Amino acid sequence: MKTKLPPMLLLAWCLLLAAPAHALYSCNVTPNAIGVAYDPLAASSKVTQSSVTVTCLRAAGDSATLDFVLTASNGANSTGQGNYARLGTQTMSYDLFRDSLCTTRWRDAGNTYFSGPLNFAGALSASVTLDYWACIPSGQTSLAAGTYADSVLVTLTYGNTNKTQQSATASFPVSIGTPAQCVISTPPGMVDLGTYVAFGGATTGSATFGVTCTSYLSYTLALDATFGVVTGLNYVLSVPAGGVGTGLQQLLSINGTVPAGQAGQCGTGTCSGTNTHTLTLTY
Repeated sequence: MKTKLPPMLLLAWCLLLAAPAHALYSCNVTPNAIGVAYDPLAASSKVTQSSVTVTCLRAAGDSATLDFVLTASNGANSTGQGNYARLGTQTMSYDLFRDSLCTTRWRDAGNTYFSGPLNFAGALSASVTLDYWACIPSGQTSLAAGTYADSVLVTLTYGNTNKTQQSATASFPVSIGTPAQCVISTPPGMVDLGTYVAFGGATTGSATFGVTCTSYLSYTLALDATFGVVTGLNYVLSVPAGGVGTGLQQLLSINGTVPAGQAGQCGTGTCSGTNTHTLTLTY
């Protein structure tokens, strides 16, 4: 006796065999922030570089290349096509570009976005880091001092022609400190190197000073000389190479050492001496 499967069951079995299994790609986008100091009296626009990274995973059976598009919004304070960072009721104009010459905007239409295939090169994960630039026009001289802020939304869309389009988003902050100023707000005092015994051990000392710079403004520090001689004793000095301003005073130190094992030159039981050094702040 023979038994036949119902036609509907046979059809269902055929459909199941005909449906290939494909895993969806999984991607994320990680943008780095913009933080920069702006001098409104500068002759040219302020240009600063940052980057954004696209990272994707795939299944072994998926294509080794993946198409993607990466767009950026006009920020939280946009007016028309312009980007603006805000401090209270005041705004500062800036824009995002895909080149350091500030000619090709990074936007969400036409050819203004990043795009490409991402190449896995035989691996199951791949990433690409894309550079972008923030350009702040010169001559914005009527702004109050402080830090101007904005937030930009980045949208990643990905998927090949035979795949369902997927997306991922992330935001990054834009912070612009102005005006670009830096001062030694607390001068250094005496670096007291202590009491040194002839042919004895080393002695050390330090002096604290303060630097106050606009947020995100880089600065360097230097002494006119990092060594000297007092009463026949050699000594060495050191100071931090520099830093980045926070808008608040930063306390730093000049450190000094008299190396061990020196005889010195002293005609009496004890003697002392001083030298004067110059600390220079450059920004």
